Amino acid sequence: MGLLDIVLLPATMNFCYPAINAALEAARDIKAPLIIQLSQCGSQFYAGKGLSNEGQHASIVGAISAAYHVRRVAKECGIPVVLHSDHCAKKTFTAASINQEIDAVSYGVVKMNVDTDTQWVYWEGIRNFYESKKGYLQTQVGNPEGPDKPNKKYYDPRAFIREAEKKYGETCAAGLEMLIVYNNPSC
Repeated sequence: MGLLDIVLLPATMNFCYPAINAALEAARDIKAPLIIQLSQCGSQFYAGKGLSNEGQHASIVGAISAAYHVRRVAKECGIPVVLHSDHCAKKTFTAASINQEIDAVSYGVVKMNVDTDTQWVYWEGIRNFYESKKGYLQTQVGNPEGPDKPNKKYYDPRAFIREAEKKYGETCAAGLEMLIVYNNPSC
């Protein structure tokens, strides 16, 4: 690949740790690089909406926390990841210098946002889980199997968050696979 070739990388807007994990898992499974984007509001969410964001403090803490998480988990996944702060205020997350940005473009790196799609499918995973388990999600005890049957395993957030991760990961994988073919016409 020469300096004038273009490499498209998918960029996912990641608004929570399960979304980051799903994107990294998808990239790992198909051995593809990825761009993880953080927004100012998303960064605040990582720190917790209960923290004050006066002076953008929670956004800064959250962006740093997410960056550490991405760096550590990406290393375990064995994939290259670019962390991008496209909607963060400059003081929230220090951006690359203009020279670094010019260098990246001259190397042919271009990103493709898939954030709207991934946000929708994250919700879709939760919605599908709810629809398929509706009879188990109305009370703590009592479901289609009997009035004294517990429902904890259905309303445990880990259950529906995992379904959201799966849908999110499927969408990330589809974008990654499309770009692998684009970037490697011999595939």
